[in-house]
Amino acid sequence: MTTTASPDLSAVTAGRHYAIFTDGSCPGNPGRGGWGVLLQLREGDRVIRQAALAGYQRPETTNIRMEMTAVLKGLSAISKELATPALVVTDNEMIFKAMTSASFPRWKAAGWLNGSKPLKNGDLWEAIDIAMGTRVVHWQWVRGHAGHPQNEIANVLATNAAAGRYRGDGRSVREMHHGLFFEEMSGGG
Repeated sequence: MTTTASPDLSAVTAGRHYAIFTDGSCPGNPGRGGWGVLLQLREGDRVIRQAALAGYQRPETTNIRMEMTAVLKGLSAISKELATPALVVTDNEMIFKAMTSASFPRWKAAGWLNGSKPLKNGDLWEAIDIAMGTRVVHWQWVRGHAGHPQNEIANVLATNAAAGRYRGDGRSVREMHHGLFFEEMSGGG
């Protein structure tokens, strides 16, 4: 696993890569939670495939657990194509900083401990590490609720999931957001 937070992501985004836009929601914090992911396979700026993922979490969760779960679910969804680099876009500054500083490798080397204490949410940090595998993963932070189109979509997915909208009437994320699912971009390229 390689993680970077290069200010110039143009070398990554010019070629084939996964773009994983993540968000979490937890009204009440703690409370019921939801996570959302907009997943895109891109060739440069061209989106080749796209899908949306979302899920509901037990009633007593936290916002950071939902943010981390979104990252985990996004990385897990692409676990079979390890040669394709990924760009994880998050509006959670704590996750971004942990993944692009010495913190994450230090926690891993210490067995998911922070000093002598268990690392808070260590189970999710470890699961994210496993989901990354040997893939090269780049990280980008964006300001939440600031009009970033894909972050806004991830936010809608997470908010709807936290509200139980994908569970109550039996409709899935695909049924509620059909336009987010496609295999090929139409038009010239």
